[in-house]
Amino acid sequence: MGRGDAAKATPRIRNKITHKTRLRIVHGDIDTDRSFPDEDNDGRTLATGVDAEDANEYHLLAVLAASSQPSTFCQPTSAGQSPTNNRKTSAPVQAPSVLFIPTPDATGKVDNYIQLYHENAWQPPLSNIRTSDTVEECQTDALAGGYSYVMDERDADWLDKNNKLASGEGPSNGVPSTPRPDASARRSAKSRGKEPESSPSNAFTITEDEFELVMGLFERVTDEKMPFLHLTPTDMPLFSDFESFFGSPVPPHYFPDFLVPASFPQPAQLTKLARAIYPHWRDRKADRAGRRIIPQLNVC
Repeated sequence: MGRGDAAKATPRIRNKITHKTRLRIVHGDIDTDRSFPDEDNDGRTLATGVDAEDANEYHLLAVLAASSQPSTFCQPTSAGQSPTNNRKTSAPVQAPSVLFIPTPDATGKVDNYIQLYHENAWQPPLSNIRTSDTVEECQTDALAGGYSYVMDERDADWLDKNNKLASGEGPSNGVPSTPRPDASARRSAKSRGKEPESSPSNAFTITEDEFELVMGLFERVTDEKMPFLHLTPTDMPLFSDFESFFGSPVPPHYFPDFLVPASFPQPAQLTKLARAIYPHWRDRKADRAGRRIIPQLNVC
C-alpha cells in the first residue's frame, strides 16, 4: 500500500499550530499516521480549556456539568393541552441558575475608614515629588546651563584674604593675590590687559554666594562672547568687555526657572563685585588656558 493509500485509510490527527507552538524536528523516515502532540501545555490543559490542576475543583465541575445540560424547557400556556399541541404555543423559559463559582466580595464598605486610614498619618516629602527637577532648579540663585560655580581651595583662600583685608586684618601692601601653581605660566601685564587693580582701601567683604555667582557669570559670558578662547588663550578679555553686561539687568534665561531671584544683586552692586573678583577670575582662566575653570565632562 502506497503513501497515498495509507493517508486515506488512517485519518491523520492534526494539531493547531500557533506562533507559540514548539515544532519538533525529526530526522529519517516519518510514518504517515504519526501525530505530534502539542508540547506547550505538556498535557496540562484539558479539552475544556481548564488546567489539569483545577479540573477537580468542586464548583467548577458543578458549573461545567450544568452547562452541558439543556438550558431551556417548554412551559404550557394553559392546562390540559398535550405536549404535541403545545410545541408551537409554548415559550422557552430559561432555567434558573443556582450554580456559580464563588469569588471574594469586593463591594463592601467599612464604617471605620478614618480609624484605619488616618488623614494626616503620613506626608510625602517634596523630594519625592520634585524628582524631575535639575540640580540647578533645586539650588538658590543657581545659573542655568551648568554654569553654577563651586568654590575650591584656591577660591576659598583668595576670598578669605580679601575679607580679612576688608576688615583691616590683612596685609597693607596690596590686594590678595591668587597663588599660581606654575611660575612659568605668569604673563606680563600687557598680555593680560591694563586693568585698574583694586586697592586695599577699596576692598569690601564678599560672601561665598556672591563670589560663586559672579564667577559663574564670568564663565557664561565668556563662553557666549568668546567661545574659542582656548584656541587663543593670550587674548584674555578685559573687564571693559564685561562692564556693559554687569551694568545692566541680567536676562531671565540665565536662570533655570526663567525668573531673576529676588535676592539677586542690583546692577551697581553686581558691577562692584565683578570688578573686585575679575583679577582672580582672570588668573584662574589663564591657568586653564582659556577653558572652563571647573572641568566639564565631554559628552560629545
